[in-house]
Amino acid sequence: MLLLHGALQNWWAWRDVLPGLAAAGYRAVAADLRGHGASDATPRGYHLPGLADDVDALVRSLGARRAVVVGHDLGGWVGWTLAHRHPGRLHGLVAVAAPPPRPGLLRGPALRALGAAQLPSLPEHVLLHRGGVRRYLDDARATPAPAADVDYYVASVRVPSVAHTSLEPWRWLARASLRPDGVRWWRSVRGDVAVPVLRVDGGEDRFAVGRAVDRTGPGAGAVPAPDGQQRVVLPGVGHLVPEEAPEQLLEALLAWLPGVVRPG
Repeated sequence: MLLLHGALQNWWAWRDVLPGLAAAGYRAVAADLRGHGASDATPRGYHLPGLADDVDALVRSLGARRAVVVGHDLGGWVGWTLAHRHPGRLHGLVAVAAPPPRPGLLRGPALRALGAAQLPSLPEHVLLHRGGVRRYLDDARATPAPAADVDYYVASVRVPSVAHTSLEPWRWLARASLRPDGVRWWRSVRGDVAVPVLRVDGGEDRFAVGRAVDRTGPGAGAVPAPDGQQRVVLPGVGHLVPEEAPEQLLEALLAWLPGVVRPG
């Protein structure tokens, strides 16, 4: 199982999910996407097809032919791209707070952040010196971010070049409809994927789903999804599902995984 983090984060976002997967017998790896965390900050390669190709190569480099990819936020859209681009690499896809890529899905704070990211240099300055990381974490969660989380991600984004490279996928995405490679990508991710899919969303997510998240009452529950997909909504949880509700996310994963792949 390969776990991919979201915007401005890295493998550490999965710290409370990894032990439970390992205890259940799954080989679980959380990786830093290109330009995030400890991964190389290359001059280019931050478009979603390129990031999906990175993951395809990473699965093979780990000695596996196929994997279950669990992607949150940006990592989820990388997972959707991989499912369209290299379906033979996947046993299945878990998209966490990451609906299938469609124009117009972003809303509220996410849409404003996407627009602000297009400016040169200023977004990096905000992240590094004006509390941008704290505001992102607070906006993304249903409750304010713990101080320890803020301190960690502030330190992470201060790694040389990361403030810049972590914004590059979003700059590409905003301009994708104006570029030939972006138009090809939008066309390539239309339609259903040929692998099993589990979607896990937070019921209080204000970022990525445009109120497509269904309210399901006081407990987690399954909601309607297209054929070949299952969907679980976690009430009271915001956008940062792996950190806000790791136990509920793990429960959803362990209920779904046996129908897709066996441990070991």
